[in-house]
Amino acid sequence: MTNLAIDRLAQREISHWQTILQKEYDGQAACFLLKKLLKELRTLPRITFAELWNEQERSCSVANAHKLAKGLLTKSWEELHVGEWSVVPQVWREVYAFVSLVFVCTDVSRDIEEASRLLDLAVLLGTESWKEDILACLEYLESVRTGYVSLWSDTVLQQQAHRLVVDSCIAPSGVVKYPLSERHRPSLETFFNQYMKPQLPLLIKGVATEWPCIKRWNNIVYWKQIAGNRLVPIEIGSSYMSEDWSQQLMKLGDFIDKYIIQSSRRIGYLAQHPLLEQVPSLMNDIQIPEYCYLSETNSLPRIHIWFGPKNTRTPLHYDAQHNLFVQVVGWKYIRLYAPGESSKLYPSEGTLHKNTSLIDDIEQVDTEKYPDYMDAVYQECVVGSGDMLYIPPGYWHYVKALDKSISLSFWWT
Repeated sequence: MTNLAIDRLAQREISHWQTILQKEYDGQAACFLLKKLLKELRTLPRITFAELWNEQERSCSVANAHKLAKGLLTKSWEELHVGEWSVVPQVWREVYAFVSLVFVCTDVSRDIEEASRLLDLAVLLGTESWKEDILACLEYLESVRTGYVSLWSDTVLQQQAHRLVVDSCIAPSGVVKYPLSERHRPSLETFFNQYMKPQLPLLIKGVATEWPCIKRWNNIVYWKQIAGNRLVPIEIGSSYMSEDWSQQLMKLGDFIDKYIIQSSRRIGYLAQHPLLEQVPSLMNDIQIPEYCYLSETNSLPRIHIWFGPKNTRTPLHYDAQHNLFVQVVGWKYIRLYAPGESSKLYPSEGTLHKNTSLIDDIEQVDTEKYPDYMDAVYQECVVGSGDMLYIPPGYWHYVKALDKSISLSFWWT
């Protein structure tokens, strides 16, 4: 377990927060509590989170630090929920993440579920400043909860009753009219020279078919055991461009029960979320495709998950980065338009969704309002379990789930 050293927050950083809070946000009370908290933290030994969590007797400094952190947690939570999220000052997000960490580290209740909930909120609402420490604590709590015992044997994984979808090697028929180019395990040289360099999309077969996630992620028991109590942001509504769209934080297990297992009137979608960063053990179920290492920056790709019921839709849009889209569970229909077709796709003029078309659903287009759309040339494909789709930067794409579905996006520059 990482040496957490919760006293490592230097006087300089707290002084920085105090200066900002006093000068710009009238945070006298918060500054007073931060100063007192730092004093208590400096008396604590440099020990790991695991040692703190398992310590039988709590010192007076630990108890005082917990009380001060609770006050700051309440104050920073209130500040995060005043007005629009986009205008929340970063200093309050930094304070919130830090005091969440201190609060959990100094808690005597040892309530794993509540501690995980608070730390998940710190990851979702905080900044990068303390994310590494928070994720390390979450990983430890998960190991305590499971007791390092694998609860997903091959027998359980193979039981039909626990599957999200019934395995099928046959793609839905009659869906594709203008098929996309397809290759089986192209070499790095072929991929780079014939597709990545000229920026042409490609359906790739045979690369991800043996990843552990192909079997494991199609199992409800597995998801509930490994991440069922983790807090995630769920998109509610037909798509993020629709008037009925909203977001809700909920446990992954509750999301699966309400929107995946049961049929709900409204669609719930865990969309474009870095769940594998939040639950690092899930990284054991995948491999980073070697094509991602053709990056100009030598940096690892950003990995986000898409998990939802049948009929989830991602409106027609483009991304600024290379994208390897991997289908893990179920089937999805994807339509692609080259950047040269942009003028016919009616891009949004606003700053928030400028990479998204005004046409919310390409299957029900108002041709009087968008007459040029019918002249736009496209390619399409259906991706199934183990398929991989390369989407170049600037390529417009529309995605619809034909079944309960789990997908991954690997973005890189």
